[in-house]
Amino acid sequence: MFHEFCGMESTVTHIHHQTPPDCFTLEAVEAFQSFEGRTLVSAKYYVWKSLSGSADLLYALELRFQEGESLIISSGEDSEALQIIDAATLVATANRAQQLNGQPVFDAYDAMQQSIWKGCADRNLVAIRLSKNEEGLYLNDALMLDFDGQQLIVGLHERGGMRIMLGAR
Repeated sequence: MFHEFCGMESTVTHIHHQTPPDCFTLEAVEAFQSFEGRTLVSAKYYVWKSLSGSADLLYALELRFQEGESLIISSGEDSEALQIIDAATLVATANRAQQLNGQPVFDAYDAMQQSIWKGCADRNLVAIRLSKNEEGLYLNDALMLDFDGQQLIVGLHERGGMRIMLGAR
């Protein structure tokens, strides 16, 4: 996952009506922009537990902000693209997975306990940076969260789900 991340344009007019499946929609870009400038209070991982012995998958990341709102970024059930989901979608997915497997398959963890998040607490989300394709559309396989100098890259994992890494300082 080697991307050149850039800030989002303040008025996005170049996104086509027919957004390709590997790009964020205009609505998603605008949603990301609406969270810029907010102060992070907590972060939570939602992990899809493997019942077959294979690796667990990071299904979603929830960022909670001082203003009382949350941004939930998910890999989706097929791990094809990052997407913004709401709490109801997260709960519905967990319930469906539980019904199919006969037991709970999602666990929630406080991400702020991991060292990668230590520099992000109580900091402003200065920007959510995305990478562009040749047509100037924003790709949906990775994004960078910039917490006033502490940068985290959220991207699709090659084995499914998401992964989170430190970005350049």
